[in-house]
Amino acid sequence: MEILVLLFYLLYFSERRNVEVVQPEVPSWEIPIISEDVIYLRSGDVQRGKIIEVVQPKPFDVGIHLKDGLVINGTILETVLGPEVKIKIRTSEGVPFTYSHKLIDKIVKKRRGSAGENDFDDVVVLKNGEERKGFIKELILGKDPTIKIMTNEKKLIPYMFSEIDDIRSDSRIVIKTSDEKVFSYSFEQVESVSYEVNNLLIDSLPVKAEVHLKNDISVRRGEIMGVVSGGIWFRPPFPKNEYLIKFHQIEKIIGQRHQFSTPEGQISMIDGDQIFLRDGGGTLIGQFEGQDEFGAVQLNQNDSSQWVDADAIKFIVLSTSNGFLGPIYMKNDGDFYIHLKDGSGVRGKIVKKYQNGNIKLLMSDGAIVVNYSDMIRSGVHSQVVKNINKPKAIKPNKIVLSILGGIGLSIFRLKK
Repeated sequence: MEILVLLFYLLYFSERRNVEVVQPEVPSWEIPIISEDVIYLRSGDVQRGKIIEVVQPKPFDVGIHLKDGLVINGTILETVLGPEVKIKIRTSEGVPFTYSHKLIDKIVKKRRGSAGENDFDDVVVLKNGEERKGFIKELILGKDPTIKIMTNEKKLIPYMFSEIDDIRSDSRIVIKTSDEKVFSYSFEQVESVSYEVNNLLIDSLPVKAEVHLKNDISVRRGEIMGVVSGGIWFRPPFPKNEYLIKFHQIEKIIGQRHQFSTPEGQISMIDGDQIFLRDGGGTLIGQFEGQDEFGAVQLNQNDSSQWVDADAIKFIVLSTSNGFLGPIYMKNDGDFYIHLKDGSGVRGKIVKKYQNGNIKLLMSDGAIVVNYSDMIRSGVHSQVVKNINKPKAIKPNKIVLSILGGIGLSIFRLKK
């Protein structure tokens, strides 16, 4: 009887001895809290960094058409760039006024400066590469902001800001990003400006993190879901109720890397856009600049552009200020297919990626802008950066254990 019991225990524990619980090692790094200026453009783009120069235009005569129907004629002396863009105007009677853009329907320029100056030196650069030189005659504000430029031939041509890549005029605001790149915008392009805004120096959100608070020995563990004015939205593992942690409360933040889950395996969240090549060709990392008519993708790497043929691309993952977008798969005809949350999908060539995650898609019947929030393959799945295969427990053979138990029970009864 003792021998059978010994055999039973040897069999059970010998088959469980290889079971080992392995905790995944998640690479971590400190997420810096920075102070930066933010320029919000009428095109929907957002540029972050440090404003290094603001060039005011020369005073010019205008007609200010207010939303209530009133028209104010005078001279614009200064444009104040802030959370609300305001203009300072002096009427012909010498009376000064200040108006917020929120109150204005449109601004019609009469002339730039003193007589004899050349008014036709503004340049509108379109996203299709065309340039239109002339005099920016009107700035129409509201839901669909538009400019009208008067050409040398005295033609007044309207353009929506979604069509415009750049405007070169005598007004400029210049900003330098954290990676030392410099961008310049005309006042017409600027919707609003925020100064010295606290932010996290991180490529995308959400991200798993440990938040260490000042004068508090406890550590908050969970996910940073977003950054708002004054703090971060934080979600603990349980209960999953988000709450605000203000920046002045935070001593430091330790982030943990994530990955995407795809049919091909895990994709690391890294800085930059990623192009995954077919047939094991590897991955290209850089800044996605758009596609040409044949579907080839232009990728900027260290200020040097290269074109990647469509037939070499399997899928892409785009980095945006709202999180990662992807994987987006390439079709045989050079189109990308995007799944939408309503169950439908759209296909076409991605000609523009906006920082907020929206993309401009050129379809067979025209161009559309697809919102990041409408795309189903967006965001980050909660997978750790390194998959560790846990050894599987070898289950004891139930048949053998049953036989041994039956024999032991029979011998026990016989002895009785």
